[in-house]
Parts: sequence; C-alpha cells; structure tokens
Amino acid sequence: MESGVFYPNEAPGLADVWGNEFEQLYTRYEREGTEVVEYTAADEVAVCNLASIALPKYVVLNEHGHPQYDHQKLFEVTKVVTKNLNKIIDLFLFFSGHTLGVHLAITS
Repeated sequence: MESGVFYPNEAPGLADVWGNEFEQLYTRYEREGTEVVEYTAADEVAVCNLASIALPKYVVLNEHGHPQYDHQKLFEVTKVVTKNLNKIIDLFLFFSGHTLGVHLAITS
C-alpha cells in the first residue's frame, strides 16, 4: 500500500490503528481529501489539472516566535504554479470546437 501524508488533525485515529483497520480508515480519509467535482454540460467539457502546494512549508516564525505564513513566498510559488498550469492547458488544447470559446472567456 502506497501511503500519503496526513496531519493528525486531518485523520483522527489513524495513528492508533494498524492492519485492516488502518487500511480501511486510511482509504476513507484518502477519498475525503481527494474528491474533485467537475461540471460538464452539452456545451462545456470539464478538464481537471491539479497542482499541490504544501502550506506547512511556508510557515515561518515571526519576531515574537509565533508561526505565520510567509505570504510573499507563497504568492511567488503560487504564481509560478498557475503559469505552469496555464501553459499545460494551452499546450495540450483540451478543447473541442464549441468549448474553446468558454475557455477563452474564462481565462482572458
């Protein structure tokens, strides 16, 4: 079983079980964390391109020793991720003829 990372507050009880019970609980938490709903209609086709940003990597201690986000660094990384996702979308052209207009309307 390949496993991901869960914080204890995101997966209560996971650290307290093993074997089949662990696998069942892990699978439940995994499904809860990765649900993506995509809208599709006759004139729109859903395509999902995802990127993950590990928010704990952007927590720093302020001058009082309290944790806070490094918003500037998070902004910089998010901007690069967004540009790269847009490049992927533009490069692979996931559009059919009638959905190209929708794409251009929402990304312009």
